[in-house]
Amino acid sequence: KLTRGEKKALKKAEKAAAKQAKKDAKAARKAAKKNGGRSYGYIRAWGYVGYSILWSIPVIGWIVWLVSCFSRNRNKRSYARSFLCGFVVGILLLALLVGTLYVWGSFGLSAEAVQIFEKVKHVIKYLKA
Repeated sequence: KLTRGEKKALKKAEKAAAKQAKKDAKAARKAAKKNGGRSYGYIRAWGYVGYSILWSIPVIGWIVWLVSCFSRNRNKRSYARSFLCGFVVGILLLALLVGTLYVWGSFGLSAEAVQIFEKVKHVIKYLKA
């Protein structure tokens, strides 16, 4: 059984917890209202298109892209990281293609390429003369 002092302390703690919960709920509603009704900012369809175009610009776009990978906006950060994964997959596929063409070239296709290159050289010499 609780004493009178303990009951008072318990009631006081419950009031403080309820007050804090109200305060937290108010802050959450304010943040949700600020971010379009959600607790995190969302990106519209044209936003994704815009970011894709921006990140495709050499140097400046790549810098913005890397900064976006560490953005506070969860959706933007996730999209930037997925774009990075797609870029890495593209580079790997390109390396695979180049390697495959190199191997095929070592099996005799390069002889045809050398003949074509020699013909082009002769045409260029003829045009210069």
